[in-house]
Amino acid sequence: MSDYKFDTFYYSKDKSNEHNLAEIEALDDNVYVETYKGKIYCPYCKIPQLSLVKKNGISFLRTYPNQMHSTVNGKMCPYTFDTASNRIVQ
Repeated sequence: MSDYKFDTFYYSKDKSNEHNLAEIEALDDNVYVETYKGKIYCPYCKIPQLSLVKKNGISFLRTYPNQMHSTVNGKMCPYTFDTASNRIVQ
């Protein structure tokens, strides 16, 4: 299991992965949807789309369900997480 968390992201509009969570977490929801939704991806492999989640005063980025990371130059994306069943988690 990876210890990496998404604190940066790839923005397809400017083709840069120099963006970080801080620049979008305080945005108004409408501005986020118009500017970033559907346009941010894993900063390493650039394959799975990310979404901004705001929950209990905390903001974080997560992948959309069922989107897989890819390999880059033969190396597995470090943001790849192993999945576990509910039984294992409990």
